[in-house]
Amino acid sequence: NMIVPFLNQEEKWLILSLTDNTENCFNKQLLQAVTDLSSTINSALDLNDLCGKVHQTIKQLIPANSFYIALYNDVRDVLSFPYVVDKYDTGGQVEHYDYWKPSKGITEFTFRRRKPLRLTRGELEDLIQSGEVELIGELPRFWLGIPLKDHSGEVFGVMVAQSYDDEEPYSERDLELATFISQQIGPAIQRFKTTELFQSLIQHVNEGILIIQEKQLVFYNLRFAELLGYSIEELRYLDIREIYTAEGYEILEKRNAILADGETPEAHYETSFKKKDGTIFFAEVNSSFITFLGIKGMFELVRDIKERLEREKAQQYLASQLRQKEKMDSIGLLAGGVAHEINNPLTGMINYAQLIETLSEDEELRRFAAGIINQGERVATVVKNLLNFSQQETKEMVPSTVEKLLESSLNLIQTLLQNDQIQIEVITEEGLPKIICNEQHLVQVFINFLLNSKDALNQKFEGYHPEKQIKVIARNQEEKEGIRIEFLDNGVGIPENIRQRIFDPFYTTKNFGQGTGLGLSAAYGILKEHNGSVEIESELGVYTRFILFLPYNPKNKK
Repeated sequence: NMIVPFLNQEEKWLILSLTDNTENCFNKQLLQAVTDLSSTINSALDLNDLCGKVHQTIKQLIPANSFYIALYNDVRDVLSFPYVVDKYDTGGQVEHYDYWKPSKGITEFTFRRRKPLRLTRGELEDLIQSGEVELIGELPRFWLGIPLKDHSGEVFGVMVAQSYDDEEPYSERDLELATFISQQIGPAIQRFKTTELFQSLIQHVNEGILIIQEKQLVFYNLRFAELLGYSIEELRYLDIREIYTAEGYEILEKRNAILADGETPEAHYETSFKKKDGTIFFAEVNSSFITFLGIKGMFELVRDIKERLEREKAQQYLASQLRQKEKMDSIGLLAGGVAHEINNPLTGMINYAQLIETLSEDEELRRFAAGIINQGERVATVVKNLLNFSQQETKEMVPSTVEKLLESSLNLIQTLLQNDQIQIEVITEEGLPKIICNEQHLVQVFINFLLNSKDALNQKFEGYHPEKQIKVIARNQEEKEGIRIEFLDNGVGIPENIRQRIFDPFYTTKNFGQGTGLGLSAAYGILKEHNGSVEIESELGVYTRFILFLPYNPKNKK
């Protein structure tokens, strides 16, 4: 503006020269909007953050206390509202609404028209009266709706500002300004939508995803964190060595060395990670090589193979059990044949010794004959047990006594215990009730526990020692309708951290070739078949006590 004073002789005049500066102000507003939007788009963390910052920018330029953004999903034919601030509908607070089925609201009307709309309350009422639009919520005094378009010009949403109180309607310049802003933010919103969809897929896919560069973990998804038992935030501060086992990290180093030599490692491999609770997580990995942020690295899909390993372990166990059964069947046939061959001459020897003892008048000769009979009957007992052992396995449950089962077990391994100079004491409560059981199976159970005690004692005592002994105690537990049997030894004991694993198939602490890890596993299975149980008490370096419980009748266990 320019003010020029002009004076004449009679009166004083003030002449004003005025220039319309509206265009300059509008241009300044546009320039400021561009600056603000550029900063907004670059600094926004996500779609919701972008919408909030756009709202703050628009509020500085036009009345927009009530403002929302609606996005259309053409695949599902629904509208979503990632950002809504309304005087009446949300009480002025920020809200979001999902899965709104399109109807005849003014938002859908703007979307269908595909061009900016500036409407007064009167014009809105006319649209409602004509049936083109249905009223949803409170009727505003003034309404401004701008379609949002992507780079190709396709409409995918609507940006809306509305006023319930202002006396002045939105101007044509307000409409131009809002349209300009929508042109800037439309492609940005579309990018954020695509990015959020991609991130959602990456984070919630059912396989772990990693990007490793130069032995550094530069990206991982939520599933990978869950597989290791960490949160996303906890995993962020861990060194890569902390999430791999020693073997797993060694595999990683070898693959990096191959990559550094310009060669390509195998795309499919298996590795192991350390979980937060200290357990090991075995994984199958599909790997490909990418350039991420200008640096070569490995993009890896990580799959939990626990179930597969358990299936394989079960199959190995069944196969081993089958081989063991075939081996035992062969041994049984051999033992039966040997026992029959021994039994016939042995019967003759005992009969002749009995004749000598009966007919001879020589006292010393009769004493020798009695010794022959005594030793012969011992051999006969062993032969009888071999014959019983060689019989075809049966699943039949019959009444039996714990005393008989223990005696049969000890007769088969007594020589082994004597050779290792192990003393054994058996204490059974008088008048123990009979139990319904598979005798062959329970003899196998007792032998397995006795052999386990033998091995524990031999690890602690090389030769003879007065404490090198096994104690077997059987007591009636009438209140539980069963019998408690303890196998107690003074051996090396069982470490607490492996007590829960000693009944697992193939688990053994013995050296290679000294055990299959199936003995106690089989015993545990047989006890379960009898509706029984087993508990362990142990102190490392002092003792181990296996406590078995067998019900009188497996079908009637309390």
